[in-house]
Amino acid sequence: MSLITVGDIFEKLNEEMPVELALDWDNVGLLAGRHKKEVKKVMTVLDLTTELLDEAVKNKVDLIVSHHPMVLSALNRVNDGDFIGRRLVKLLNNDISYIAMHTNYDIASGCMGDIAAGLVGIEGGPLQITQRLNAGNAEVCLGIGRVGALDHEYTLDEFIEKLKTVFDLKTVGVYGRELLKDGIRTAAISPGSGRGMYKLAKAAGVQLLITGDVGHHEGVDANESGIAIIDAGHYGVEHIFINDMKKRLLNIDENLEVIAEKIKLPESFY
Repeated sequence: MSLITVGDIFEKLNEEMPVELALDWDNVGLLAGRHKKEVKKVMTVLDLTTELLDEAVKNKVDLIVSHHPMVLSALNRVNDGDFIGRRLVKLLNNDISYIAMHTNYDIASGCMGDIAAGLVGIEGGPLQITQRLNAGNAEVCLGIGRVGALDHEYTLDEFIEKLKTVFDLKTVGVYGRELLKDGIRTAAISPGSGRGMYKLAKAAGVQLLITGDVGHHEGVDANESGIAIIDAGHYGVEHIFINDMKKRLLNIDENLEVIAEKIKLPESFY
């Protein structure tokens, strides 16, 4: 039986989440390594940290698939003088290939936006439309996040408990609790960093935005505009990538050994 290669895996993933969907500023695809390298063992991670790379080396991983790209902007040099350079050198020295699927995964149908919306019970289309495609006589909109009606009405406390359960969270932050005193019927979700997304939620006419990386001024401004925000953290929502990507890789080849990063929030609350 012939082994699957990095190129084979990337081709299959690209069919599900085409790199062409990625936003202009993003850096996705096969970022390091060899197309023809045979793959037996893969690791899935949200961020390729030094700790996780060391784990991959220890486990003799052939390929790492991450959500966030380790290299986002152009590099003038690759050496061991900084932490990104050291990671790249270690990847190449250990013949580990590296794929990142970021905003293309966020946007693609059935991926980040749809999974997150399904978990919280939002029924609707993209919050931020990035592409409009013609499918026969219908227009299909693709984009970041999802917005629409909830599967039923919740109190704020009920909804917070639901978020904690489906995303395995200990805490969330709430801006504008008083705006939701009469119940929550409509919402938007923008996994990851949702800065500025409250304006789109406002334009869509929903009550609540679930997102991450919300600063003080952002929260205050959103509340002034009539939008409540639940900050569930950047990692807090997007970690769903890790196990979803594991499932996708096993669907590509059930003989792969896939190591999923253990879910561990990078921040601590006291």
